[in-house]
Amino acid sequence: MPDRDDVAHCIAQLGNFRTRAKARQELQRLGPDAAAPRLLPLIADRNQPENLRWSAITLMRAWAYEPASAALLDVVKTHSGLRGSAVQALEAITGLAIGDFPDEWEAALKDVEAYRRRNQEPDGTAAVGVDGEPDGCHLFREALGKVATEITWEPEGYLYLRLPVEGGRKQQVAVTFGEIDAAGRAMTTIYTECGPLKEGSLESINRRNVTVRCGRFYVEKDDQGVEKVVMREAVPSKRLTAKLAREMVVAIATEADSLERELTDADHI
Repeated sequence: MPDRDDVAHCIAQLGNFRTRAKARQELQRLGPDAAAPRLLPLIADRNQPENLRWSAITLMRAWAYEPASAALLDVVKTHSGLRGSAVQALEAITGLAIGDFPDEWEAALKDVEAYRRRNQEPDGTAAVGVDGEPDGCHLFREALGKVATEITWEPEGYLYLRLPVEGGRKQQVAVTFGEIDAAGRAMTTIYTECGPLKEGSLESINRRNVTVRCGRFYVEKDDQGVEKVVMREAVPSKRLTAKLAREMVVAIATEADSLERELTDADHI
């Protein structure tokens, strides 16, 4: 059984950038039974250094430590710098794909299984493939079959995804396959639209591009020459796993819907 002094020594080393990585690895090795109760109070302690709190959060994510849920929710509500890490930890603990929406997480954590049944169970068609789909579709069906309410291969050549987001809203996402980049790699592209460009909204778009977890916002013109805001991410197809595909699609849908609300105050996309 690990000595309490070993745990305390490792926790103290989390505050030093030279020793942080090694200390985090050692704490993960010691395991949640030994270390988690000592780390848990640090997560929501605003007097602790941010890097130490971040280390504690990443360990809770690695262990999928359910007792940390309340402290992680507090971070999601109150700390913009640690919010993304806390959301990822909550996703690992619960298996839910909610994104950066504190109120929705608060509702979900009251009864995770009830929330899952109510909001994130497939409608019976999401996980069913069809003939003629590219090979990459199977990976996205595997990744999002329990998250998306609709997954459909469209004859125009893209995989259509419909995902629930905060407040009963939804976001539509398209995935295309087979593009080749300058290095000759096959690429998979995740794409969604946010709405028409509003006067004065470029500053907000540029600011969001600094903080988004994946993808990037762009301004494009539609067939009528009207400027619209889209979000896109291209990733080498060989790099994709079901876990990464799920994380990317959920993050992009969440960010895009947030901007859509800002641009249109509606839920058209």
